[in-house]
Amino acid sequence: MNKLTELLAGGDWTNLDKRCHMVEITDTPEELDMREMAEHLEELCTGLESKRQRLDEEAKRQRLAQAFHQEELRRLNALLENSEREKDTALSEKHDLQCQLAAFEPWSYSMSDDEATHVFECLYQDLRGWVEQHYNIDGIDSDFHGEDPSLETSPSNTTQSETKFGQLSVTESGERIKQLKKVISDCFEFKQKLESQGKFYYFWWSPSGLALREERMASITGTYPVGATVRRTLWPMFYRQLPDKWVILSKEVVVISSP
Repeated sequence: MNKLTELLAGGDWTNLDKRCHMVEITDTPEELDMREMAEHLEELCTGLESKRQRLDEEAKRQRLAQAFHQEELRRLNALLENSEREKDTALSEKHDLQCQLAAFEPWSYSMSDDEATHVFECLYQDLRGWVEQHYNIDGIDSDFHGEDPSLETSPSNTTQSETKFGQLSVTESGERIKQLKKVISDCFEFKQKLESQGKFYYFWWSPSGLALREERMASITGTYPVGATVRRTLWPMFYRQLPDKWVILSKEVVVISSP
């Protein structure tokens, strides 16, 4: 820039254009720094704008995904509510049908809930007494339980199932089986009495591993540790169905596994 100033100040305008081309016009260091800074800022702005566009696109995808999941959750909740309504309707219709059936059935036997509960619990005591009289209880618990699932799931043949435990018995086989058949016969008779009246009774036994619930289960040890589960059922729960609720008449007797 100094040479250009001297050229103009000299007052000689002859061949000015030619001489201007001969002058090397250069920027000062400050001007170069500012130009480089401007170029760098322009690159930063371009990069930030590109990043902003990518973020906008990602935010749009996230909003669409959130809307999709919210709609999916709404649909699933609607299905769940509909299933609950259908279940309640089915239970209500079932109860109505049972009541209609009860109205037409010539019931031949009437038994109160207290009487039914007493008979049910006496049957358990009879069976428990039979086991304690004829078997080594500890041996049954430790040696047999869990090794042969058929002992729990397929006891249709009384004699065959009882024979599997024969080596643990301390009494003679014939009398033992005779007493067992008597207990089973009493159970069938009780069931027939329940079916011969206009009330609806049910039995329930829990699968192994189910959480212990004191309100409907009676632990054989009388203890109810937090986190305990059912090891096996010794005697089922006995309950009755009313129009609007279930009434537990006798709790399920269970052996528990501590946590």
